[in-house]
Amino acid sequence: MPTHVLQLLGPSTGGIRTHVGELTRRLRERGWIVIVAGPAAVMNGAGDQTATVAVPTSWNPLGLRRARAQLRPLLAEVDVVHAHGLKAALVVESLRSRPPVVLTIHNLVVGTKSGLAQRVLRSIERQIIRRADEVVVISPEIDQRLDGLIADSRRHRVLPVSPKRTVGVSRHEVREAYDIDDAAPLIVIVARLHPQKDLSLFLRAVSHVRTQVPDVRALIVGDGPDRASIERERLHLDLADAVIIAGFRPNPIDEMNAADVVALSSLWEGSPLVVAECLSIGAPLV
Repeated sequence: MPTHVLQLLGPSTGGIRTHVGELTRRLRERGWIVIVAGPAAVMNGAGDQTATVAVPTSWNPLGLRRARAQLRPLLAEVDVVHAHGLKAALVVESLRSRPPVVLTIHNLVVGTKSGLAQRVLRSIERQIIRRADEVVVISPEIDQRLDGLIADSRRHRVLPVSPKRTVGVSRHEVREAYDIDDAAPLIVIVARLHPQKDLSLFLRAVSHVRTQVPDVRALIVGDGPDRASIERERLHLDLADAVIIAGFRPNPIDEMNAADVVALSSLWEGSPLVVAECLSIGAPLV
């Protein structure tokens, strides 16, 4: 009998959904029956989505209850649930009757809050991790946080997977599309427009570089909730003519291939797929 697995995502974007899409494809190639569930349209072209389970962005009990009600009917023939992220794991773990749960930790609670709120979040994090049957970690930093929390036999160190990307458009064609001269020094950053990626730091760096390299150009590839503030910061730093916000691109390796330097300015990451993609084409990475 083939194994039935349910891949459950939280409100994920970028690399997590790319990983889930590729993992699903590989499991199906091996004969597994895979259901993919998460918030509406969470896969956004990275793979097919079987069902909607509105895993909430917050720890709101009403949101968790709604997600559990949507998840229950999907579990009738499921052998294992693979939860991607702590909130997705909490939804399934809080059911009275559930299949085994594999939790992949893509991010942990970080120190953005202080005092009691931070201690409560860390406590919730530890409880979710302990309740999982098996835990996958994707970086040494995440692995260290699990020391003494669960048995080593339940901890698995696996890098995320992504589809093999190939360059589809030449360096010249990419630059021509953005009206960037072939000789102009070009910095490219591929990132979700989210505070985690600290694109304000990236813009300040470009502003500093511009004082020494006046013809430098920069390209931000990606979209997200922080777009308006990034556009304001770009204007504040007088970079409107130097920095292009390209939005979502289906094959951002084309833009990376056109760059002289690829940058990443994140405050924190698990194991970013963009790094592996950048290194796969030999692009310099800062």
